[in-house]
Amino acid sequence: MLDDRGWIRISVIIIYNIPESRILSTLTCEPGAANESVNSLASHPSNGTVIAGYSDKEIRIFDVSSGSLLHHMTTHIEAVTSVTIDPSGIYLATVGHDCSLRIWNIEDKSCTRR
Repeated sequence: MLDDRGWIRISVIIIYNIPESRILSTLTCEPGAANESVNSLASHPSNGTVIAGYSDKEIRIFDVSSGSLLHHMTTHIEAVTSVTIDPSGIYLATVGHDCSLRIWNIEDKSCTRR
């Protein structure tokens, strides 16, 4: 699909190993979200996933080794502008353009704080 500048927009995240100069993984979201912008990324410290915050109010969780989309969910009423994972890997914090901060339990995908 073309954007207002005539560019083709797709939401692809490329995980790149800089020292080895090679692509490790290409992550692609579901077809309906192909025009959405990735605003923020966070890498899980131990389970091999990446969590992305998108302009369509959703986060998407990807498996880096397979490149597959594991889960997606709406987390805010406006665009997700930032995502971060705590060092233990238990919690995810998301910030939305709606000026809200939410804390999520990554394992059961529940919102623990609004």
